[in-house]
Amino acid sequence: MFNIDTRTFRRWIRAYEIDENLSRKNRKYISYKLKEKHVKFALKILQKDQTISIDRLWTKVNDKFKDFKITPRQLNNAIRDNNIMVRK
Repeated sequence: MFNIDTRTFRRWIRAYEIDENLSRKNRKYISYKLKEKHVKFALKILQKDQTISIDRLWTKVNDKFKDFKITPRQLNNAIRDNNIMVRK
């Protein structure tokens, strides 16, 4: 009828029996690469030196944290999300 897998249909039936609703459950996005400690450190460096380039900032954060595995562009996006502009 709907041309779907039987397992999917059964899962929908089980969900409907529990909640009496088949609404979508939106999950909150959690960053798994960029942590709050990385952003705070980068913002602290930017407060000291506002003319630093994004590549030098990325190098400093990368030297400080071993679990820092993002690109300079991703770091720039995170900094911009905090309403701060950095030159490239």
